[in-house]
Amino acid sequence: MNRLTSIIGMYLLVVAAVVLATSAACAADFFTIREVRRHTSQPRDGAYAVKETIVKTRDGRSEKEYPFIPCIEAKLEVKEATRANTLYAKAYFYDATETLLATAEKPCLSDRGSKGGKVSIPPLLEKGKTEQVFFAIPEALKGKDWRVLVVFGDKQGGTARLFPSGSVPATLQYPEKEYVNNLMGQAVTRKPAMDPVVELVVKTGNEKAPQLTLFLRPPVGMTDASKAKGVMALCLLANNTAELKRRLQGLDSQPEMDGLLKFAQQNDLLILAWGARRGLWDPSKNWDEQSREITREMDESFDDVANAWARGMEQLSAKYGFPNRNMLLWGVSGSAQFAARLALRKPEYFLAVNVHIPSSFDKPTPEGARVLWCLTTGERESGYERSKKFFMQCKEMGYPIIYKAIIGLGHQGHPKSSALGFAFFKYALTQLPQRQAFDAKLSDPYARLGPAPGTAPATTTAAPRPDMPGVPAQQLQLQPWLPAFVTPLFVGDIVNQEMFPFKDVGMVPGGFRVMLPTKELADIWKEKGY
Repeated sequence: MNRLTSIIGMYLLVVAAVVLATSAACAADFFTIREVRRHTSQPRDGAYAVKETIVKTRDGRSEKEYPFIPCIEAKLEVKEATRANTLYAKAYFYDATETLLATAEKPCLSDRGSKGGKVSIPPLLEKGKTEQVFFAIPEALKGKDWRVLVVFGDKQGGTARLFPSGSVPATLQYPEKEYVNNLMGQAVTRKPAMDPVVELVVKTGNEKAPQLTLFLRPPVGMTDASKAKGVMALCLLANNTAELKRRLQGLDSQPEMDGLLKFAQQNDLLILAWGARRGLWDPSKNWDEQSREITREMDESFDDVANAWARGMEQLSAKYGFPNRNMLLWGVSGSAQFAARLALRKPEYFLAVNVHIPSSFDKPTPEGARVLWCLTTGERESGYERSKKFFMQCKEMGYPIIYKAIIGLGHQGHPKSSALGFAFFKYALTQLPQRQAFDAKLSDPYARLGPAPGTAPATTTAAPRPDMPGVPAQQLQLQPWLPAFVTPLFVGDIVNQEMFPFKDVGMVPGGFRVMLPTKELADIWKEKGY
């Protein structure tokens, strides 16, 4: 009997061990660390760790460089698609006595080539795909003996690997140990994560640009696009759609892009983005600097792309239920050229457009006066004179437009232009009821929203234009439809870079005047110098 009891007892222990091991596998084998390596010099092939460094060029400009740094490389895998923001990937450095010397709380920036960009870890880890992450080796460990423990997982499970030995001593202590040693016998159920960036390819029917790829990105935490308060439309410069997608996922280290994502997040705005297409216009000429035949050909080509953009946007809007009018539109350099041309052709979709350093401009259209405009450039930018010509033409046609040329700036971004642009977008959102009322007054067949309660359309003065027969007179405003651009708080001198209260408007020659409707905008605008 004792022998039978002993056998049964041993059997139960084996069964318990098997059940425990099986449960642990359910929890822990979701994550795998395939390999851990050390790099003291830049690898000839593949990704490698870098550090973002700001350097000064000979002409005094600041540029970013990304030199290699000594690092630890870890190759990671997951069993189902998983978002990186739900995971931990850390490195702990120990001495021979298992004393903690340093900690890397997250992977460092790495250069993954032209297709991968510069990222720390992809936002979405795909099923069964090996991903490389890197941890910078702390300078304080130089010349010392050390071991590194890489941990990877989430609060439901995880895995760890020690370099150089591989096996992890049971005595080694680290914060994620309870997750890595998840032996509670609880099976873990995980749903595959979905990429938050939606992609749609639209055919244009034009051989110069046969297709346009649109991306839709909701604010973090928003699962229902119909709950968005609006849309920020971004025309971006990118070498390919993969690079563009990475920017929307927040991977590439770009302060300006970070600011756009943050603004959209703070204001519950969806992001609708696409890449600027080259070859549809001459980036070195304005509308009046080329022949009529070339202008007509370029217009037809861009019309095809603009129409495709509208079809794609309407398709996404119908599917996901987000508002498809009164968007904010942004672009810089070549993408600013695209954005401005799109706003001139499809003004019914946009509340405001902010463009920086577009070196060439299309002819302003009467309908474009419906949109709030903010145009910034540099006095040393090649398109500076062309930008002034565009601004003057827009003013003659009653555009509500803010213009600023930054002293000493060439073809590059600048904190002042960014600050003015964000303040302008902030202001534009407050003017939505006025825009709705104006659209209603025009009886625009595209407008889906009526005037806001308690608001009335701005009083405007219209006159027929003999050079534009058949165009409704109410679309040819000699004065901006928004009162704040007729009698603003402040007025600026775009050439002499001076600002005055509107009561002193006579101090500024008529052609040099820019209307500044709020103190916040005026305070940013008046700052001088590079």
